[in-house]
Amino acid sequence: MSHPPGITDDQVAKERVYEFARREFFHHGFARISVGTLTTGVGMSKKTFYKFFSSKEELVQLMADRMIQAIAVPMDGIVNSRDDFIKKLHKLLSHLASNVAMINSSFAHDLQRYQPQMWSRLEEFRRRRITEVFSRIFEQGRREGFMRQHVNQKIFLLSYLAAIERIMQPAFLAQEPYSARDALEQLVSIFFTGILTPGATRKLARHRQSVVHH
Repeated sequence: MSHPPGITDDQVAKERVYEFARREFFHHGFARISVGTLTTGVGMSKKTFYKFFSSKEELVQLMADRMIQAIAVPMDGIVNSRDDFIKKLHKLLSHLASNVAMINSSFAHDLQRYQPQMWSRLEEFRRRRITEVFSRIFEQGRREGFMRQHVNQKIFLLSYLAAIERIMQPAFLAQEPYSARDALEQLVSIFFTGILTPGATRKLARHRQSVVHH
């Protein structure tokens, strides 16, 4: 089988292991999946696996790193675009909602239980990045007249982040009848109605409705 220029057979094989592991880890967690299960699943010897990864933990680390990139890169694109505040806010909220599937996954449970340092790194990334991005677009919202003037931006962000962090705890969601995505949608209604002008609230609602109907 031919590959794109510059892509080696080893790179293709390594990516095949990664994709199989990602599906298994998200569905079953990584603690109960052995290297033998992974190599059998992709028809590869353990010797070849260890050529690509020094351990299963290295594979888990790569997965966590890619998750961070999958969240960070689009967020940067959104905040640096020429869209107005409402479009940026809508895209940002949609992007966050589309990336919460892992929160309900067995992978997240195992990260929190068996790799607490890695889980803490993800938590810190989310806290720092959300603060940076929302701070930037809120300043734009004030300039464009979409934000209520009396709102204390710092207090809002601290409160919103605390709510997100609570929702994104796997143990919390396991006890509730709703998904992480549903919970985030409710947070938008609860929090953002209070900081946006009435016109901005209606405009954001129209953007969100257009996505639902399409």
